[in-house]
Formats: sequence, structure tokens, C-alpha cells
Amino acid sequence: MSKQKIQIVFTGAQGTGKTTLVNELAKDGIKTLSIAREQAENTGWTSDTPGTVEYQKELYNNLYKAISSKKSFLSDRALSCVAAYTFMHALNNPDDKKLKKLADSQYKKFCKFHNDNPNVIIVYTPIEFPVEYDGLRS
Repeated sequence: MSKQKIQIVFTGAQGTGKTTLVNELAKDGIKTLSIAREQAENTGWTSDTPGTVEYQKELYNNLYKAISSKKSFLSDRALSCVAAYTFMHALNNPDDKKLKKLADSQYKKFCKFHNDNPNVIIVYTPIEFPVEYDGLRS
């Protein structure tokens, strides 16, 4: 009997505990990913930084590549998170046609990916407490 991969990705608003939960589970030896946070920290990006086509595309592609792997893991971000941020940046920059096109493309790719990969579990973390500053977002 072959071992089936299980991938669990968390999605939700900033400050809802996605990264905190994943970090706590990592202490127990569970394989985790923090692609979005690592990229933000490595590039100096914060939520106040204007979204660019290049940044959002790189982030989505990095996360897509990781989630497309054949490995089991937990992730503090889902493809839907990155696609939503790209869409938000596109709404805030209506003249940026490349950003709008990227948002549309990411959404379609997200839907196809999850349709083709039913073993990826998406867990929504709702806002149930005040958001706390974490140094990356205001």
C-alpha cells in the first residue's frame, strides 16, 4: 500500500494565527512551509509595500511549486491567499492591466489546482480576536 500525501494549507486574514499554528506544529517535528513570510522577510516587503506584478507572480509561483510537490506538509498560506492579495492590489491600482491579468490568471490556476488535487486540505482561520502587530504588517 502506497503512502498518500497529505497537504494542509491555512487561509484567512492577517493576524488570525496561521503562522503561529504552523510554527507550533513544527516544534513537534511536522514538516511545515512558510513561503510567503520567508519571501517577505528576504525582500523587506510589508503590507504597506505596493504590490507589484513581479513580487506577486514570484510569490505565487514559489508557493505553487512547493504545494505541487509530492510531499506532505502544513503551510501557513494557501494559493488563495496570494491570489486574493494580487486581486486586492489590482483593485487598488485599476490602471495596472498587468496586475489585473495576473490576478485573473492566479485565480484560475488556483481553482484548477484544487480541482486536480483533492488531497490538499484548505483550512480557513476566521478573525475571532484583535489583530496584533507582527513586524510585517500594519
